[in-house]
Amino acid sequence: MGEVELMAVDSQFARVIAQLLENGFSEEELAYGVKVPSDTSVECERIGNKKLHQRLPIQSGMKYVLLNDRGEEVGEPKTISDMNGEKGQVMVKIPGHYYKFIEGVDGSREVWLSEFSLKGYEYVPDMYVSAFEASIDRERNCLASVVNKSARYRGGDNKSEWDNTYRTLLGRPITNKNLNEFRTLARNRSIGDDSWNCQTYEVYRNLYWLFVVEYATLNSQKDYNPELSADGYHQGGLGMGATTLTANEWSTFNGTEPILACGSTIGEKISADTVVKKVIVQDDASFKKEISVASYRGVENIFGHVWKFMDGAIVTKSGDRSIGNIGVILQSDKSKYSEYDEYDIDLGQTLPEQGVGYKHFFGENGDIFPTEVQGDLKKGFCDYYFSDNSVTEDTTHVFLTGGAVTDGASAGLTCMMNSALPEDADLIVGTRLCYIPKDK
Repeated sequence: MGEVELMAVDSQFARVIAQLLENGFSEEELAYGVKVPSDTSVECERIGNKKLHQRLPIQSGMKYVLLNDRGEEVGEPKTISDMNGEKGQVMVKIPGHYYKFIEGVDGSREVWLSEFSLKGYEYVPDMYVSAFEASIDRERNCLASVVNKSARYRGGDNKSEWDNTYRTLLGRPITNKNLNEFRTLARNRSIGDDSWNCQTYEVYRNLYWLFVVEYATLNSQKDYNPELSADGYHQGGLGMGATTLTANEWSTFNGTEPILACGSTIGEKISADTVVKKVIVQDDASFKKEISVASYRGVENIFGHVWKFMDGAIVTKSGDRSIGNIGVILQSDKSKYSEYDEYDIDLGQTLPEQGVGYKHFFGENGDIFPTEVQGDLKKGFCDYYFSDNSVTEDTTHVFLTGGAVTDGASAGLTCMMNSALPEDADLIVGTRLCYIPKDK
């Protein structure tokens, strides 16, 4: 049976039509996805409707929007001047959709996406993630997603004496705050509304699988290729991203403060397409270097530049595991993110020693924490997992994602570190801003 034009997932009528179509159309015609290798291979096999792989209806629905503090879309930015914060926060909307993850007894794993409520699929609500690494609005003391180089949005650790120098922190992401502080700053956008958050695991996990299905690869740092394949598919990856400075270069340049301005991928033409643009690091007459900035569907520096705190997931010991082993517990209630003793979804598996991710928890929700590691950055998930096994019954650790500007091939979408405590802060660690509506 031929392809039908599918309607937007957020339409009530579309959901009714989807139920009717179940009787006449197969899942392979109404969904698309990938088969994830069960060994250390990197490339995925595209499955489902191949025309949907060309059209990418869910990924193509990701777009820049301006969001006010009540979480209402108030327009789309047309020029860079629309991104300065006066009209709202610059967010990338992830449209509501459905997913299904299948894990076979033979180790096979499949990821399926659909615009429709097919049998066995779970709903992902509309979500919003900051287009840029989170900056701070110092007048209102809250996280922001803007392109604005005024003193109001001075990032890093707020060195005002650098304002008129090559090391300026104006318009840079905010760092040197701990997870608890970032969470409070996010929710300061609308006091009492836990729809606003710093980067959450829920949002990050969904972004990851949208990328994997689009590019059919587990290597997010694969060379960037803007051309479609002969079959009309996206190919390559996001390139190295902002990961290629040495530790000495970063330290010498500005003492490991943020080195890139928010909006480094924004030009005269506003586009939320996947792009990688080159930027020149500022020159003090003794240092000049070109680095790459990756933007996935408008989400700039989705990995690299600075590490990002991720809320809603903790590393702790569990009575259900062997003594000395640690695992991941998630929080289903955003209002309880700060109540670490009340996290309620134990993924039930043990985290490995550090290494390059080879297998992940996966399960029915596609969880992306590693269960097995190996030693080759060109195999498996191609990103490094930095593990701190000092976790005890009395300590709770949290996750950082993506890697920093000095992490090179170790960085990427599944690069994680579990060494931070909720009260730890560092110049090389920031976050993103997220919004998930309460009623979703």
